[in-house]
Amino acid sequence: MICGRTKALGLGGKVTISHGFCLGGVTERKAAEAAATMAEAGVSLVTHGAGGLTMPPVEMLRAAGVLVFAGNDDIRDTWSPYGTGDLLERAAMIGWKGDFRRDDQVEVAFDLVSTAGARALGIGDYGITAGSAATLFTIAVSCVAEAVAAHPARKLVLFDGKINGRAGRNHGERFPPTNLINGLRLHKLRPKVAHAHNLRDYDFETGPPASSSEHAYTRPSQSLAVYRREARY
Repeated sequence: MICGRTKALGLGGKVTISHGFCLGGVTERKAAEAAATMAEAGVSLVTHGAGGLTMPPVEMLRAAGVLVFAGNDDIRDTWSPYGTGDLLERAAMIGWKGDFRRDDQVEVAFDLVSTAGARALGIGDYGITAGSAATLFTIAVSCVAEAVAAHPARKLVLFDGKINGRAGRNHGERFPPTNLINGLRLHKLRPKVAHAHNLRDYDFETGPPASSSEHAYTRPSQSLAVYRREARY
């Protein structure tokens, strides 16, 4: 019914089903048929990997061409006491619930809370590139799968082009602690990441070199993955 109305009204790409629990409780054939129908209609699906409930077949849906992304839903409220607002933690929950064991599967969990979410919200300048919004965090990991599974501390957090936290310490009261990444309602921020070819020599304890501006830096000498951090404010 949802897919039929979406097609009839020409709303492809503008409709999202939340949470689609039932898709995890039907036969594989019926789930595949539903996935094909959703892809044809341009209907997306958002999940949060709820405990105690069936989770939609994320990999099947993606393979069929359905845009699947993830968010936190409730955070420590009367619905559920679990969750911190951290989307890496949410990706880990979804990976655990979906039995994602291989690196490529864990990377899917990360994509759900990052690139896929930005695509669902129409964020065109998402990512760590010159000219993108300077809203990001840095973590010391060797790969994306480790970023999801290891629950790493944030070494540096930038929001709106300003340092919000460093080495797990908060800078000011405006934003949440550096171990949080709130929601998928992304801001389109004016400050930009500039001089991407100069992302080096950053000391995460003392800050950027005195001669530099506050851009996003990474030190090639250590295993450091830099991912976009978005906040809902």
